[in-house]
Amino acid sequence: MLPGFLVRYPVEGRGVVSSAHPLASKAGLEILAAGGNAVDAAVAVSSVLCVAEPYHSTIGGGGFAVLHVNGETTALDFRGAAPRGAHRNMFAPDGKVDIRASTEGHRSVLIPSLVDGLARMHSRYGTMDWGGLWESAIGLASQGVLMGSIYQEITRQSIVGGRPLRFPETARIFLDNGQPYPRHKPLVQEDLAASLRAIQGEGPEVFYRGWIAERITREMAKNGGLLGENDLAEYESRFTEPVRGTYRGLDVLAPTLPCGGGVQIIQMLNILEQFDLAALGQGSAASLSLMLKALQAGFRERVEFLGDPRYTSIPIDRLLTKEHARQMSLDWDSGPSHSGAKGGTTHFVVADEGGNVVSWTQTIGEWYGSGVTVPGTGILLNDTMGDFAALPGTPNSHGYIYSEANGIAAGKSPLSSQAPTIVLEGGRPRMAIGAAGGPRIISAVLQGLLGVFDHRLDVQEALACPRVHCHGGPAVAERGISLDTIDRLREMGIKIDYIPQGKIASWAHALTIDEQGLIQGAADPRLEGSAMALLAASKGRMFIATPHGTWETA
Repeated sequence: MLPGFLVRYPVEGRGVVSSAHPLASKAGLEILAAGGNAVDAAVAVSSVLCVAEPYHSTIGGGGFAVLHVNGETTALDFRGAAPRGAHRNMFAPDGKVDIRASTEGHRSVLIPSLVDGLARMHSRYGTMDWGGLWESAIGLASQGVLMGSIYQEITRQSIVGGRPLRFPETARIFLDNGQPYPRHKPLVQEDLAASLRAIQGEGPEVFYRGWIAERITREMAKNGGLLGENDLAEYESRFTEPVRGTYRGLDVLAPTLPCGGGVQIIQMLNILEQFDLAALGQGSAASLSLMLKALQAGFRERVEFLGDPRYTSIPIDRLLTKEHARQMSLDWDSGPSHSGAKGGTTHFVVADEGGNVVSWTQTIGEWYGSGVTVPGTGILLNDTMGDFAALPGTPNSHGYIYSEANGIAAGKSPLSSQAPTIVLEGGRPRMAIGAAGGPRIISAVLQGLLGVFDHRLDVQEALACPRVHCHGGPAVAERGISLDTIDRLREMGIKIDYIPQGKIASWAHALTIDEQGLIQGAADPRLEGSAMALLAASKGRMFIATPHGTWETA
């Protein structure tokens, strides 16, 4: 386990929520206690995260999810799309890429899609009134949230880096006299509370066609942005068939392209299924070398093939076959590494006692997104136009050199590293997992899956184990991995270096369900998140389990 990380047992109960903020997890449990299902709880969790960790996600962002509800497994694409005015060379008009323009300011904004995604999911599967699911988020936005160490660190780095808190409206809301809010002073977001009340009462219509849409498009028009009223009015999230793979008799499901993380996870599992990882041992040089080579092989395929299949022909069926996995090269390439962005992403999982499960990832791109907060709304907008290849053949904001498959086009969605995943056995959910952290999402999810299903760890142990990562060039390892193991990997020809404790920059949340229906949940110890389990509910009171003990709450 990672030295310095206190590894507790997973929580367990009749319903589980694990998210990156305890207030969000508690809001989800309150919905389950009131009789809601996992989908109802997911709306509450998502909306609270948009208030409590705005540096990672807001209602100005988007994402992907995979759901197992009423015995049906489906995926939800609420990624957003490039505005009508977007075009291939918009960030490289003279053949030289302006990375900053693609990740900061008004032209970096993809159509915000989270609100439509929540509404579409709730319309199909929700059981409680839409309005009631927003109460926690509204209360926290209006009364304020005390911000923790993650906010302090990210905000300080954002100030030093000069982006994106240089925008006056964003600085006004998220800084206290130009500095991070002190821990004793709550961050109050009154304008956001008004926007959330409008969404509570009027649904997504107010965001995409009402006064919120008017203020967004007015802000864009004044500052050279491309997002217009038709972009918002015509946007629709969509349910899709998930990509499906198998691993040692289990069914692995994740959102399909342009959600590239799930495709890569299945490809890597297809490679690793050829080896007896359990016999090699968890954390051994032999097993880690195979995993690192599988990661590198998957990322090679990512930059060559993957993109939005509505705009580019992608041989997805061939890429996901076991035969293709046997043909993928596991030669180690110690070429240049990709830089990776400071991902503004969050993930959560929810399961209820009826067997319904939601694995949900939402993002605004990099920390604090575009830096653009729409005046009068409190809505901080994403910068996920930067996920495209600003100019195919040259590095984008994540350091990837993509092919034309991920080039910019109006209406197109950029490729994503998100990988919300559900594992089924005999049609019943066994595990739900996902992560935040840009390309490191994929290695975190992969190692979580292998920890549970190959090495038979409980879900908390699987998330706490020290990780390795590679998405091109040298690999990195957390210091929980022994020096002897690092030396052995180097002897195998793998270039690998340590990174500071806990700085692998990916945070996973997961749950498992055993054959008897026992739900166990875990939160990544690298973050301030929390897994909570509902034990019982009666007369407006909840009995909940956390890693710190059992509590009764009103």
